[in-house]
Formats: sequence, C-alpha cells, structure tokens
Amino acid sequence: MKRSKWKLDRKADFLCRVGKMLEEGYSLSKCLEVYALYQNDHIRANIEMIIVRLKGGDSFHDVLADFHFPGDILSYLYMSEQRDFATGISASGQLMKTRSEWQKRLRSTLAYPIFLFWMTAIMLFVVGKYLLPQFNTLYQTLDVPLPFISKFFMELVRFMPAIVVGVIVLSIAFYLSTLVKNKPSSAVQKMIIYSKVPFVHLFIPLYLTHHTSLHLGLLLQSGLSIAEAFSLLTKQSHFVFFQEEASRVSLSLMRGEKLEGLFDHTSLYVPEFKEILMHGQVSGNLGRELILYGEVVGERFEELVKKGFMILQPVSFVGVGLVVMLMFMSILMPMFYYLQNI
Repeated sequence: MKRSKWKLDRKADFLCRVGKMLEEGYSLSKCLEVYALYQNDHIRANIEMIIVRLKGGDSFHDVLADFHFPGDILSYLYMSEQRDFATGISASGQLMKTRSEWQKRLRSTLAYPIFLFWMTAIMLFVVGKYLLPQFNTLYQTLDVPLPFISKFFMELVRFMPAIVVGVIVLSIAFYLSTLVKNKPSSAVQKMIIYSKVPFVHLFIPLYLTHHTSLHLGLLLQSGLSIAEAFSLLTKQSHFVFFQEEASRVSLSLMRGEKLEGLFDHTSLYVPEFKEILMHGQVSGNLGRELILYGEVVGERFEELVKKGFMILQPVSFVGVGLVVMLMFMSILMPMFYYLQNI
C-alpha cells in the first residue's frame, strides 16, 4: 500500500467530510465507510486500514499519525477527541485545506520563475562557453579592448560550475552543523532560533499564536479550567512545541504566576496575545475570545503569505531580466565601442 498517494488536499477533504457527517449524527465508523465508497483504490485502502486500527482500539489521532498527517493537526485532533470531536475534525480539515491552497499557490507562483531561471542558466552557459569566446577572438583581431562587464561576464560563466558546487557544499555543511548543534535542543529553543532568521521571524509568531489560541480556546470552551487545559496539552506528543510550552506554563501556574505574564517576554507570540488573555479572564469568556482571536491571527498569517507570493514573482522576474540584460551588454558594448572608433 502506498500511503504517499494520499496527498495533502485529499487528507483535508477527508477530515472536512468526516467532520460534516459526524455533525449530522453519523458514527465515526459509518462516516469512514461512506467516505471510502467514492474514493480511489489507494485512499480506499487507507480508509480500510484506519477502520481496522480503530476497531483494534487505537485512537483516531494515533492512526492518522501513521499516515503522515501534520503534527499540529494531530495535536488539534487529540484535543478534539477529549471534547468536541466533530467540530474539531471539521476545523482541522479547514486548516489543512487552507495549507494545501497555500502550497498550490506557492508552486504555481514559483513554476514560471523556476522555468525562466533554468532557461537563463542554459543561455548563460551557451553564450559564455561558445558565443562570447568567438566575439572575444573577433574583438582581439579588430584590436578592440573588452569592457569590464564583458570580462566579468566571461569569468563568471567560466567559474560558475565551481561557484555552484561551492554554494551547495557550504549549504549542506551549514545544514548539517545546524542539525548537530540543535539536536539536543528543545523544540522551544529551536523555534527561538528559527524566529531570528530574516523573513521567517515574521511568520513564526503568527503561526504559533494562531495554533495556541485555537488549541487552548477549544479546551476552555469545552468546560476545562486553564490549569486542566494546559495539563491536557502536556499529554499530547504530536506537536512537541505545545507539549513543552504547556509544561512550562503548568509549572508556572502552580507557582502562582499569572497566565498573561507567562507570554510577556517572548518573541514566539504576537505581542497583543497577553492582552487577549487578560481581557478573556476578566470577562469570563476566555475560551471563546481565544478562538475568535486565533481566527483573526490566522487571517493575518494568510495575508502575509499572500503578500510574500505577490513580492516573490516580480523579484524573480527582475532578477532574470538583469541577468539577460548583463548578457547582452557584455556582447554588444564592445561592438558599440568599435563602431564609435571607425
């Protein structure tokens, strides 16, 4: 059985439809049986295995973990199984559907620039390897000195293979050193490191605040106390960051510290998150306010991703255009110089 055939968008559709059927009163086994009826052979085989595992006593989130569902989604499903299962599955499906749309948009945004980069790389190789040397011989015969840009371009093409290999080797070495260095680190420490990376630091606080608000809000809305909610979060192991953060918060709450103060001095959350926690506790409706705030932060995250897509494509086009312009200038400038001196 090839579980890789179960793509992200189909996993999202699976959760959305199963959640909808659960909300309409179907049992989970009946939902899975109905859903499997109109799926292809690979997905049907996956559903059948899920049914067998569930009948064997495995929990829903543990079974889906073997089918490589994202860790944050599995954590959300774990929370949902404790309280509002149907709503939690539907919400998880919507999160995955949004993520799938982002991935598709990213692929479509990058497809044309990547094609242009490959074509430009081929043009650079052909021009630098065959065309420019011929022009160089011609200009030497005519006693025309090559301008700096032509010399620079020829040297760049000549050393390009070594540059590419060097960049790849350095990238691999940097990745391996980072992996070895951070291997003993906790998930929270890794997130702190990632939050210091340029551009990435814009996304991480929104992402973590979004999921923390939804997870905590779901548990509080179901009737748990704040201490009970964080205690339950420590028991899930699919999203290690939440587990470690929940342990930190639980210990701090036991020492009598205020909840909002635990999210004050950190770069991992949106600054106003602590204000939402304060206001929700005062109003006595913290669970609902966290869910609403999580949806707002999710919309901000989506807008930021959209802006990134809008910037990425024009920047790539400009980069390709500059390279092409440099290539033609390196060929034509000596010719213009020669014509001016006739």
